[in-house]
Amino acid sequence: MTTIDCAYDEEMADKLVEYLNSEEEEGEGEYSATKEKDAHVLTRNKITKKTLDKFLAESGIEGYNVMLSEPDMFILAKKTSVEDFGLAQCEICGFVAFDEELFAHRRAHGL
Repeated sequence: MTTIDCAYDEEMADKLVEYLNSEEEEGEGEYSATKEKDAHVLTRNKITKKTLDKFLAESGIEGYNVMLSEPDMFILAKKTSVEDFGLAQCEICGFVAFDEELFAHRRAHGL
């Protein structure tokens, strides 16, 4: 069994269930996909990243990435930068914080 977390995107979860079940009819695999709460899609058999990438490409869904979370769990979501949340990153160590905190943090590095 594989779980695919569609990051609360109910519409994408519906499309994914439809896609996986149509692939099953075409002999591509026996997924028996169902949608659960919070836009999680469950399948009876294992899914590969390649299958999910194919789904995104064929569905014309842009900006989403397939990320492996656990051996049998994928996440379909848009990657965003820390700047989109009003955060910044230390150039020395990668520490992430708001600008005010980061100023003090950088001083600890001697900058």
